[in-house]
Amino acid sequence: MAVARSLFVSASCTALVVAALLIPVAARAASDGVPPIGGVWSGKFSDTYWDQTHLGSPKPKNKFSTKVDVTINQGVGDFSMTINFQDVLPIDASAGIGVLVLGGFVGNYHANASMNGTASVTLSGVTNKAGTKLTFTGVGASGDFTHEITIKLKKQSP
Repeated sequence: MAVARSLFVSASCTALVVAALLIPVAARAASDGVPPIGGVWSGKFSDTYWDQTHLGSPKPKNKFSTKVDVTINQGVGDFSMTINFQDVLPIDASAGIGVLVLGGFVGNYHANASMNGTASVTLSGVTNKAGTKLTFTGVGASGDFTHEITIKLKKQSP
């Protein structure tokens, strides 16, 4: 009886290990990139930022807005996004940037993008069902400033 039970347990364990190896790796949802967001976009970048320098500022909260042109290159579930600013985005007390390049993932009408560098940025976005409007909200930070970001885009071409 003990030998039979031992053989049964051994066979059961072996079957579970074999089944685990044969089960396909979980794939991403079939809705990756639905709707497609690749293409050329334009819109408005709005930013509220706080000057956090040690010297302090008489006006630590500032507003910044500018028009942007955005190019999105989409893969299967992932994308890269290049944001070109009409006006230079301030990233610290003495410098700014004219272009941001972010990478992220897209699917089920949602996208996220981020980048690390002199300024670190993390965005979360949502598209309409037709894939013609895209809105990102998020945060950015540098050594001097903390940003609260909103980007509203309309698709210009696929």
